[in-house]
Amino acid sequence: MNHSPAQIVRRLLIGLGLGSDVDAGGQPEGEWPVYDNDEPDRPDNTVTLFDYDGPDEGSTQPDGEMQGLDALQIRVRCKTKIAGWRKAYEIKQAIEKSPLVGGQAYNVNVGIETTWYKIHCFSRISNVIPLGKETPTSTRKIFVVNCLVDVIMCCEDEDCQDVGTGS
Repeated sequence: MNHSPAQIVRRLLIGLGLGSDVDAGGQPEGEWPVYDNDEPDRPDNTVTLFDYDGPDEGSTQPDGEMQGLDALQIRVRCKTKIAGWRKAYEIKQAIEKSPLVGGQAYNVNVGIETTWYKIHCFSRISNVIPLGKETPTSTRKIFVVNCLVDVIMCCEDEDCQDVGTGS
């Protein structure tokens, strides 16, 4: 793949209206900017996705290629406990529910630059986990949702239908 799962899901969340993009200088273009793997100190209200090692699911026969899912941590940082919890829960609901009951992130195509990915599904989605203050002296609160994501690169042109495009 040309992009990490955090970069791909970041683009999905922006495309679904669950957060805003940032400009080339890293400045937010709206409320709840979404970052991947690097969280700036400002603004207070942010969503940051972090890649981490997902579980191995076994190997194929006869070539022994390892199979597995990618793991993500969706981290919400907010000035107030209520707004942070709501944002984390809103994201959890969007990736958790089936399309039959309002879910928006099941078998969806996402474009980044000229590369297209298919997010098949999210699984093993945790509850919203409140971690408390960012630091002992901080007033900002941290909430996380951990999950696995099944994503593949599907094409490198404009033949796929997208949810959100950008860099």
